[in-house]
Amino acid sequence: MTFDRLVMLLVVVAVLGASYLYFRSYIKKIAAAYNAVLAEHKLGLIELIPLNPFSMELVDALVAAWRHSGFPKDERDYVLSRFNRCSRFQQLNLLAMAFNELGINPDLPGEFWRNVKNPFQAKLESQRHIDAVISTIKFQHGVCVTIPNEPMNIHSWIDGHGESTGNKNGRMTEEQWKRYEQFMESGDLKGAEELLSHHLKYSPDDWNALYVLGVNLRLQERFDESISLLERARELNPHDAHILLALGISKQLVDDLPGSVEMLQTAIQLNPILIEAYNSLGITLRRLGKFNEALDVYNKGIDKLVAQVVQEMEGNRSQYYRDEEVDGELTTYVLPQWSDALIARIKSNITYAIMLNNVGLCLEGLGRLEEAKQKYRDAISFTPANSVYPDPVDSLERLES
Repeated sequence: MTFDRLVMLLVVVAVLGASYLYFRSYIKKIAAAYNAVLAEHKLGLIELIPLNPFSMELVDALVAAWRHSGFPKDERDYVLSRFNRCSRFQQLNLLAMAFNELGINPDLPGEFWRNVKNPFQAKLESQRHIDAVISTIKFQHGVCVTIPNEPMNIHSWIDGHGESTGNKNGRMTEEQWKRYEQFMESGDLKGAEELLSHHLKYSPDDWNALYVLGVNLRLQERFDESISLLERARELNPHDAHILLALGISKQLVDDLPGSVEMLQTAIQLNPILIEAYNSLGITLRRLGKFNEALDVYNKGIDKLVAQVVQEMEGNRSQYYRDEEVDGELTTYVLPQWSDALIARIKSNITYAIMLNNVGLCLEGLGRLEEAKQKYRDAISFTPANSVYPDPVDSLERLES
């Protein structure tokens, strides 16, 4: 073999070796990224609180996973203390090992835990690979996973101490609510439902979770299931106006109009400034053909809404009012900018435009067509610029055609 060929062969071997090492490093990083993302998703579906026996089972498996990572002699208390000081990425990979040891698979079809023997390996954590896995999971399963920066505190799973987001009252944890909000922001109603349903397996009397799940199912047009959950929430907390509002809306959507009226009227009695209840009650009464009653309800709701806005403006009293002493008495003057500010604040809330449009529908039902047209024009005028609300435009065009 000539010297040139020998050099060429050595170069080829070096390139292949480097490629192999790069590929091997890539596989490890992707595997660890998958385990972290899948474990984070799993965490959002379970309750790691002291009342849940599964917490202790998982902690035991976690200690075993730690020891299998190359530290077979570490004591349990030392492991727990060190776990709290790990990065969240390392913690999630340890949890993936623990879930795998317990025979618990990821909650996404077709996914599995990858074989990552040492989550503490240098340069294993790569944000680029994590982002790639998050994008893949979202594309394949429609699930949006976000990994927080802050590490977990394992003692909150055992005794409730430390920087815990859990609680001992069977309520959703702060971390679970954050995950729920992420599902809703991404439009993943099924993911949100899954999280709430899993929580309710362990805490079936959490009225707030029942209420939120009931609203979620209504958005999925599963009205009978929604009503069942909301009725249960109402049994547990009969004086919550928001539960009654949600129940009234769901009953309206299954054409139980008398039941809807009862729920919505009670909601207003419990919370006279719950504006959405006035609007929903007006809709139900209008569907019953009770246009005058609906009109009265809408007008009361509008008055409440305007009163709320005025009350908010009182917080900046010096900006809109001037107090002067006249003939020994304190007199309050409304400054010129007050009316413009009031209109601007009302315009920022689509509810006002919706209620004006619904007043127009009542007037139209009563045959008062010119008044109805004016209400539709008012609704168009008060629709926020960044909102898409074609109803008053369509109603006005229908009457003027």
